[in-house]
Amino acid sequence: MSARRKNVLMLKPVVAALMEARHESMIEATTRYEPMVVPPTPLGYGMTDSYGYRTSNAPLRLVKSRDQRLLEEMRNNSSTDYAYFMEGINGVGNSRFRVNKWLLDILKEGVKDLKTCGKLPDFKIKREGSDLTKAATLQGSIILSRKVPEMSVQAFCDTLSESDSKLVKTYSNERRTRAETTQKKTELAGARANLNRTIALADKYKGFRQIHFPPNVDRRGRVYYSTPNLNPQGPDHEKALIELAHAERVGMKGLYWLTVNVANLMGFDKADLGDRVRYVRDNWEMIKSTVASPFNDRRWETSTDKPMQFLAAAKDLVDAMALDNPCDHMSRVSVALDASCSGLQILGALTKCTTSLFNTNCLSSVRDKNGKLIMQDIYRLAADKATETLVAESNGGEHAEIAAAILSWDYAIRDGKLTRDMLKRNTMTYFYGSKANGMGKQLVIDHFDIEYKKAIEKVGRDGDVTTVGFPFPEKSQRLAASQYLAKVNFSAIEAIAPIPALVMKSLQKYGQLIAQGGNKMRWTTPLGFIVEQHYEVQEDLVVDSMLTGQQRKQTSTRKGTGVVDQNKQKLGAAPNFVHSLDSSLLLKAVSTGVRKGIMDWRVVHDSFAVSARQTSTMARLLKNTMADMFSQDILSKLTIELDAQVPEELRDQIIPFPEYGDADLNEIRKAELPFC
Repeated sequence: MSARRKNVLMLKPVVAALMEARHESMIEATTRYEPMVVPPTPLGYGMTDSYGYRTSNAPLRLVKSRDQRLLEEMRNNSSTDYAYFMEGINGVGNSRFRVNKWLLDILKEGVKDLKTCGKLPDFKIKREGSDLTKAATLQGSIILSRKVPEMSVQAFCDTLSESDSKLVKTYSNERRTRAETTQKKTELAGARANLNRTIALADKYKGFRQIHFPPNVDRRGRVYYSTPNLNPQGPDHEKALIELAHAERVGMKGLYWLTVNVANLMGFDKADLGDRVRYVRDNWEMIKSTVASPFNDRRWETSTDKPMQFLAAAKDLVDAMALDNPCDHMSRVSVALDASCSGLQILGALTKCTTSLFNTNCLSSVRDKNGKLIMQDIYRLAADKATETLVAESNGGEHAEIAAAILSWDYAIRDGKLTRDMLKRNTMTYFYGSKANGMGKQLVIDHFDIEYKKAIEKVGRDGDVTTVGFPFPEKSQRLAASQYLAKVNFSAIEAIAPIPALVMKSLQKYGQLIAQGGNKMRWTTPLGFIVEQHYEVQEDLVVDSMLTGQQRKQTSTRKGTGVVDQNKQKLGAAPNFVHSLDSSLLLKAVSTGVRKGIMDWRVVHDSFAVSARQTSTMARLLKNTMADMFSQDILSKLTIELDAQVPEELRDQIIPFPEYGDADLNEIRKAELPFC
């Protein structure tokens, strides 16, 4: 639809005056949620607003939705299962944290004078000098201005004399580099501003004995903390700044989990748990050295997966081991256990698919000849399957040239096989509804573009990237290779998870048929939460804003039209349903855990963290909760709900959900590694 202009938006004089006085931070502070120093207002039946913050100009909504009809339904929700939902939300919000002052000092020192620290970017940008004089720059600009828009710079240069071609190429490259530098400076300025806010918030709350992070949920019931810049779901440095307010004696089991946690944060998280403990022992001197002097021994930044969290956890473990009895150590570190490819775990348990459950470590693990547990790796399995296709295709197949080029790329291939990292995001997002086209875009962003830029940095804009091992010099080649590899990956993933793939196709068909009837697809989760896909056709709007009475700025926004977006309803059905189930699992686990005395939780969708002492209890609880929740006949209940939403004349097009597999979900309770 064409954009149409709305009324002019003008700031109040007092706000304009504050902005002119450079008090943007004061304005921002009035609209941003911060940690609480008292427990949030508890959630109960009949509540969707004014939850969490006890006094606020902007009360926290339980659900990120302005759909008053849907919110009214939730306020009237009297389901007994909904109690678990509310108790889970309250359990997350009541969890007690505090600021890690030692880590805060490390962070402040580390980023002083625009220095970098941990995984944070280098905030200093070196401006490249020019190889051209001002006169040559002007001449290059004049010549390039003669290029018609549809012609590439290279094609244009081919029409010029050798000297003019060289001048235009140099000018064009420098212009592109300047634009990239400007863009990078803008991005880094935003990142630096966020970092400064994080440090300011940590400084503000470091004196409190305990703080709380009120959560709310999105339309699928997924839990998010409401506090930006200092958030238990934030980046590495934000997570590291937050420790448990209530210290607990670790005991023997807790000491074991503290050690496993350090190995996990170092990136050694796919091995037998005993091997992880041995890995820490083998690297003990490095661990002690970096804790004792983080800025003299900076191996913690390069030898670990999550450096800031590693540093906080490593100090906790070093402090414990310095005691006569390390089991007496009072720890404030939370130990995280992550699901093995949560989307496939959820779909495997939902369908009782033995293969899917085994491949995500939800059944008893096999042991090697030394008696060590072998952790299944779905990403490795998918990569191996995709490699088989590439090898076969390279031997005279339709896409032999592309397949051979991928197999020759050292970055993507290790020991003759695709690396698991090349497929990890594709595999993870497949079970949330990603299609081959979207997977191709992921490969471009995550791998092809990044490695191409690295190659260009080595050989220069006019250099040959194939000389440094990058086999796709042209953009068209990179796009073709990424799309082909995405199709290979998609087929490989479908082959190793056939029953979950059928569930996703059924959900997409339901979304399509319901939308054809002009309705939004909706369902009820196992915890009684009502999910409704809100996707509507959007209308573009333009707003003229008058700042300080002098500067007019035009911005655009989008507004729902009330007309159902049929394509998005279809594409969103599978991922939204899976997300609604993983959120149900999380909230039921937290609510059950609180009833069993686990009071402090840090959660990130499919990652659960509690104190080291409580980690073994939490691991058992997660397995039992999964087995209990999916022992319900969820698909039959869902079928009844969705069938009723499909127009009668379209019901013959429904793709029924597949038959359940033969897995005994009680076996999940015995599994060793589903969350680790």
